[in-house]
Amino acid sequence: MSEKSELDDLLQESQTFSPVTIEIVCGSFVCPCCRLPVDDLRLFHRNTCYVNEELNWLVSCEDCQNEDYIYFADLWADYYSSCFY
Repeated sequence: MSEKSELDDLLQESQTFSPVTIEIVCGSFVCPCCRLPVDDLRLFHRNTCYVNEELNWLVSCEDCQNEDYIYFADLWADYYSSCFY
């Protein structure tokens, strides 16, 4: 039981998810980001440019992907605004 709890904690803290760890509950996928049952999960390319290519991809529902995109777009805007003083 503690192994499952540790795995759940790791999944909630992690930025990327292996398709092997995707849960199915009552016929619906569970989004690894928001932990809500959804009909569709997709692999999205994130608005990032990490050296580790695996970190540039996200398996999530569309709502979580939109939030992730907005979050990184805001970070990039802050970064670029600080570069052009």
